[in-house]
Amino acid sequence: FTGPALPEQAGQTAIVEDLLANQTLDGLAISVIDIAEGTRLIKKALKMNIPTITFDSDAPDSGRLAYVGTNNKVFGFELAMSLLQLKPEGKHYAILGDTSANIEVRIEAVRETLTLDGSWTEATMSPIDSRHDGDSAHELMKDAIKEDPDIEAIVSVYFPDEEQYVDAWIRTVELPEFDNIITINEVNPLSRGNLLREGYMDAAVGQQPYVMGKKVVDTLLEIVRAKEANESTEFSNNLTTYTSLVTLSQITTEIQDVVIDHHYFGELKIMGYTLYSISMLTSLFLIVVTARFRKIRVIRSSQPMFLFMILIGVMIFSSTIIPLSFDDEKHSPELCSRMCRAVPWLFFIGFTTIFSALYAKTRRINKIMTAGHNLQRVIIKEKDVMKPFVVIVLANAIVMTCWIIINPPTFKRQASPGNDYFNRTYKSYYGGCMYGGGHTPYMITLMIINMGVLVIALIEAYRARNIQTEFAESTYIAVIMASLLQAAIVAIPLLLLTEDPQLRYTLAVLFIFIVGMVVLLVLFLPKLLALRQHFRDQIVTSKNGANSNAAHVRNGHRYTMIANRMSDYN
Repeated sequence: FTGPALPEQAGQTAIVEDLLANQTLDGLAISVIDIAEGTRLIKKALKMNIPTITFDSDAPDSGRLAYVGTNNKVFGFELAMSLLQLKPEGKHYAILGDTSANIEVRIEAVRETLTLDGSWTEATMSPIDSRHDGDSAHELMKDAIKEDPDIEAIVSVYFPDEEQYVDAWIRTVELPEFDNIITINEVNPLSRGNLLREGYMDAAVGQQPYVMGKKVVDTLLEIVRAKEANESTEFSNNLTTYTSLVTLSQITTEIQDVVIDHHYFGELKIMGYTLYSISMLTSLFLIVVTARFRKIRVIRSSQPMFLFMILIGVMIFSSTIIPLSFDDEKHSPELCSRMCRAVPWLFFIGFTTIFSALYAKTRRINKIMTAGHNLQRVIIKEKDVMKPFVVIVLANAIVMTCWIIINPPTFKRQASPGNDYFNRTYKSYYGGCMYGGGHTPYMITLMIINMGVLVIALIEAYRARNIQTEFAESTYIAVIMASLLQAAIVAIPLLLLTEDPQLRYTLAVLFIFIVGMVVLLVLFLPKLLALRQHFRDQIVTSKNGANSNAAHVRNGHRYTMIANRMSDYN
């Protein structure tokens, strides 16, 4: 074994070049410092027909026959998990390392793990380059703490096993400003366990150098023997062999219980039921208003039958919130499965009812206006424009019936395995209606049918954009169509992509509520305002009539008095 006193590429290059020029080598194992220069040296050795492998630090694109060493990404992950084990939440952390290729991988793995967890933030001076010198690392860490007093942890991804570096580390940790700072070190706990026992570090994650060294020699020996015997080996496929890690930590005996997250809807149901109640009460109020004043011109001219269809459609559509709110926190899986099967029926039948009625209203307006423009007499009965509605509802019903019979949706709770910060196995449960896999053809068919209805209705609304009806109803319908097409384009992909049941439930409930309320407010609010104006006009007319009648009575009484006086003179 030979190598530079410090991990510097210039020194390693000089040694390897000398070996290749002046020594007869049966094999070469090299720990790469700089990937580009290491790749050049390895290719040169291979070109000289010298079997070459890498260890500890790799150059994967060099053509080396094998790599023996630590999985540095896992190494960084274990260092980060040791910090989370000791302190699940903190302010800032700093990484101490150097610029070697394998150390860069560890740094990135620590950063990714702690960033994903979201409970720690990396300090601005991190990562700190120790330059393989204890005194330099000592001063740099002091500067980092001085600049950022919120640093609560130091993760050392590289710790040279040298007395000078160890002494500098001890001097650093003994400083008063380091009293409350957690230190996680890349060091062999078996050879430097005294640092852990004496409190100079809080956790250690280390390699097993003897195991790695033995595996390097065994691998080279196997390659050389195979070469001498002219046998092919698995090393021609760039074998990677990872050696295990050793982790020791100082952990408190007060360990929290394993938390099992079922992702129940919980209090989110209150939001769902509240929005459902608002939508249903608004629809019922508008049904009563439409029925009570259906003979008044503002309602009569809007075709009460279609208004009732729209209101009933909104009620059915909004009722989708009820089965969506069922989970197995308080209900059996069998009941939840039945609710899963009710969801597509309520959603698509309600959606179809709303937009078929809107389409039929707009289609009727277009036919009447087109016939009037051509000076033609045309009679369009309500049943004529009801035919598309019947066809679309039947198409939905057929698809959903086949779906329920052949491959019914079911409620399932699936467990996601994992480990907590103390490396204990825990499970996070996700429950919900299973609509994937074999359900996809049915969902796609229903989406095509109903999105087709929306697009066709939007086309009819666009054709009616210039038609000036008495209460500008075609304009309101066009606004509804355009708004809901945009809402569907935004909401549906989000619902399909999210896996969190609570987030999916929230998105679905908000989408259903917004769709229903947009239809009700945009279409019926102008009618309510027109009704109010109608009754105000009636009150004014009644007052004027009463005043006119009073004037007539007063004038008649005056004429009677004059006539009586004239008769007295006679």
